[in-house]
Amino acid sequence: MKNILLSITILAIISGVKAQDETVNGNLKVTGNIQVTAPGGSWITGKTGTGGIISNTQLTSNAYHPLVRQKTASGHFINLGGLGDYFGFFGYDKDRTVNGYDHSMIMNLNTGNIGIGKNPNAKLDVNGNIHVTTPGSSWITGKTGTGGITSSTQLTSNAYHSLIRQKTASGHFINIGGLDDYFGFFGYDKDRTSNGFDHSMVMDLNSGNVGIGTHNPKTNLEIYEYDGTSQLRVHTNQHAGVAKLEIAGGSALKDTNPDNYSGWSIYHSYINTNKDLYFRHGESGNPNVVFADNGNVAIYGKLESKEIKVSLTPTADFVFEDNYSLPTLEFIENYIKKKKHLPEIASAKEMEKNGVNIGDFQIQLLQKIEELTLYTIAQEKKIKEIESFNKKLLELQSRLEKLESEK
Repeated sequence: MKNILLSITILAIISGVKAQDETVNGNLKVTGNIQVTAPGGSWITGKTGTGGIISNTQLTSNAYHPLVRQKTASGHFINLGGLGDYFGFFGYDKDRTVNGYDHSMIMNLNTGNIGIGKNPNAKLDVNGNIHVTTPGSSWITGKTGTGGITSSTQLTSNAYHSLIRQKTASGHFINIGGLDDYFGFFGYDKDRTSNGFDHSMVMDLNSGNVGIGTHNPKTNLEIYEYDGTSQLRVHTNQHAGVAKLEIAGGSALKDTNPDNYSGWSIYHSYINTNKDLYFRHGESGNPNVVFADNGNVAIYGKLESKEIKVSLTPTADFVFEDNYSLPTLEFIENYIKKKKHLPEIASAKEMEKNGVNIGDFQIQLLQKIEELTLYTIAQEKKIKEIESFNKKLLELQSRLEKLESEK
């Protein structure tokens, strides 16, 4: 009776006759394809825990219930079925010798999360890289005006077209997409109540200009002034105790022709205690300019400026105080004969050896000018006294000559 029923069932499948509520006990071998139309339009029904089409699949655990099993040309196996509350594809390497599986693409039937290579903790959870190949070898294509991966993003204008949107842990949003002819990152504050964006890092697709904090950059790199303060921070790699920023210039590059390298280096040592900042032209050698952490600046070369302002106190006005002891010209004369320079002024040898503090030197020169002024005033008084005395002598001479003529 069983053989007759099996023959009838096989004949019904081959001839396309529908069999209703038929049960087959034993194996069913069919040469060719099987097409099953099930109630509700489903393919092959089965409940995880009881199985759909069950078979003795390779190295399964008690919790695994296969629906379909396929052996590849290389001898590997791929099973479609359930494992606990997960359902999907489980791949078994042909050389596997213990229970388990090697690859998977599954859905968590409790949460709806989908995992590739792992049990999913998000709507799509992938263990490994994602490589998308699209026409033109682009990653994810989208034209500003039509969108790439489109979604209803937060508070967008008609000109904004989102490609990817990310919500942060604090509830803010960052969108990658296009705004007219600008493309980049647009940040939206979680408390925004009107159209627009709060932060941006974009490129003008017409000019190639990059803007940070502005969506309309006018120069190659423009950082928008925020809260009245414009800032640019460059974080460089640190090598051998030195943090360095290089600005290449000219046609000679360091890597191809280091002897003719015409760039500038801005660097400082983060392991030394002084934390000085150095500016150097060329690949190596001594710095051209040094900004010390105490505020001092050293320039190894000429300094040209239209105006220099030196603020230093006190000045030399103490020379005009009543209690100032003005050196006599005789003292100064003797000092010059002996020292070959003015009192309180460094000698030429000292200046050559130690340099000159411009601020102090200016005050010293002012002191000497003020002393010269006092000498000049004193001499002017003596000259007037002499002129008055000479005038009186001339009057006396005139009177004497008159008396002599009257004799």
